[in-house]
Amino acid sequence: MAAVDPTQPPMGRSAADGWNCGELNEETGIQPCSRLVPDDSKKTRDALTKGTGSAKAALPHLVDWCPNLMDSHIKRYEACIGSFLFEYEGIVVKDGKPTGEVLNSSWALGQEVKLSRNTASFDQQLILVPVAVDAKFLSVTLNVEFDCLLADRCTTGQQGWDGALVWSGADPFTHSAVGTSSHTWTGTSADTLDLSTKITAYSPVANPAATRWHATDAEIRCDKIATTKPGCAFHKYIPTWVMNFDKTPVAVAHAWLIQSKLPTHPGSKAHNKPMFFLPVAAKNGPGHDPQKNRDVICPDSTNGSWASQHGHPDTTTVPEISASDKPSCDEFAYASTYNSGGMPANLGGLNPVSSGDACVQTYATRVKQGEWHLYDDERLAGPTWNEVCGRSAMSGWINSTSMGGAFSSGFSAKYRLLDQDPYWVSFPQFGHCDASKTPVTCTIPKP
Repeated sequence: MAAVDPTQPPMGRSAADGWNCGELNEETGIQPCSRLVPDDSKKTRDALTKGTGSAKAALPHLVDWCPNLMDSHIKRYEACIGSFLFEYEGIVVKDGKPTGEVLNSSWALGQEVKLSRNTASFDQQLILVPVAVDAKFLSVTLNVEFDCLLADRCTTGQQGWDGALVWSGADPFTHSAVGTSSHTWTGTSADTLDLSTKITAYSPVANPAATRWHATDAEIRCDKIATTKPGCAFHKYIPTWVMNFDKTPVAVAHAWLIQSKLPTHPGSKAHNKPMFFLPVAAKNGPGHDPQKNRDVICPDSTNGSWASQHGHPDTTTVPEISASDKPSCDEFAYASTYNSGGMPANLGGLNPVSSGDACVQTYATRVKQGEWHLYDDERLAGPTWNEVCGRSAMSGWINSTSMGGAFSSGFSAKYRLLDQDPYWVSFPQFGHCDASKTPVTCTIPKP
């Protein structure tokens, strides 16, 4: 959280603890201070769920999965930021020194943001539920300002409030307040934005004190690169790609084997080794065509493809599905990543090899209808498991279907992946398998 520096030196409060203090009221001898602090107590969470007042009606939520969550949670397009306490205190001062008496007031605070994948506009909501307002304050008024830290990249619309932003010290629990505001990104290519919120509190007996913050992990990236339509995402959220096991089981088996056994663990969340997306040449930094990565691992020649010329002879195709099906070369990590063995080191490649011959070599064969096996290519030396890539001969239909449009026009577009964006790769059907044993064996039963 980024806070406003204290406007006045605090008396009896530490700026290091997040306190921002205003001027001493000479007539009342009260110095105001405010801060925002994390508070995941049940009391605060209940306040943000139920609100206050006689009706005790559930509060509205911009993001429908926010109620009852503790702490902050961020997905690719939605964020629940909280729970927090906004505190406004009055330090009673006499003869230039704090007397020890403190007037306390606080509000449970929850913030929600909802982005749009296909537009440049997005919304946020702020919930304020009173927890305490000292009667000696008489009343406390809050002034809330929503904006973007970089105003030249973003415009902020008019805010609206359901519930007054004034609370009486004599009866502070009459109502909650819910504020909403919209923002629009005004950039031309790609920008990162931080939403800033500032609350200024004041009382008839105490001067204003202000606290301003933004959630650094909820940084927003808006772009016109990922798709033809502009959109915005929480780019620090890392999405997960789940391969289609039901349709292409041996392609998934190959990816699982390589991710599990090799020291590079491409795409493994458990090993904190994400894939890094390499889009088409026009959309990546080095201007590198991902096909060139594939050409290193799975080269074609005038005599035909690598799989046709050098793949294991027991590689099975599926002519009953695709009459023109031929053996094909499947690589992992994917060609459209910086993790690919074909990506040159001078262009940011993480695991460069000069040839797919340096990869772990396998092939996919159908033992009988509905039963597929992935085997080590026994014609070659066995793997050392220090390799950085995998190459497998399998059906071309299976190879292309395992990714195909489901990734390029589905996953990468859905999450607005840009050049070098990280993502995880998951194979839930293999969760029971142990890749540490020798030989590596795993059976996935039919559903």
